[in-house]
Amino acid sequence: GITVRTGLLWWTVAIHLLTSMTMVWLSVLLYVKIGEPDDGVPRRRVARPLRALTALIGADLAAVLVTGTLVTAAGPHAGDRSPSRTVPRLKVEIDTLVHAHSSLLVAYLALLVGLGFGLLAVGASRPLLLRLGVLLALVCAQAGVGTAQYFTGVPAALVAVHVAGAAACTAATAALWASMRERVLGRAEPEPVAR
Repeated sequence: GITVRTGLLWWTVAIHLLTSMTMVWLSVLLYVKIGEPDDGVPRRRVARPLRALTALIGADLAAVLVTGTLVTAAGPHAGDRSPSRTVPRLKVEIDTLVHAHSSLLVAYLALLVGLGFGLLAVGASRPLLLRLGVLLALVCAQAGVGTAQYFTGVPAALVAVHVAGAAACTAATAALWASMRERVLGRAEPEPVAR
């Protein structure tokens, strides 16, 4: 569409990716919602501090995605090594952006590990821990792809893999966030407390 018609200008590619990741997040929330009873009542699965930490993880993911689009924007290509035309790139030193992106990724990973300890401490359910485990595995794989991109000159094929990984991490983070509460038949239960 518009992104291609503008010749893959960096800012249109960034907007396209961020809009797509927002749609992935919302799609996961919709998927979770349709699996719940319409007349159910919300029940929190974990205490407020762990839900707040999960919201912080989501915000950090957003920052990782934004800086990721900036790294791509300043990189050698927009994912298509077209020799016939040069696509204007973001005029910012790529190493600075890579360090910002990777620092936010490390923070994201640290927050996930912290959440894991918190969930274990309160005896969280197996499905919650499983979602966190899947997300941790995806994030580590995504970090490996990003590192490989950096040290191999950003091969176009790895750009596609990294975008797919970003979508998978976004979906898994949304699923984790959504699993902090559920809608069940019956009456509302009191808020879980931190132990």
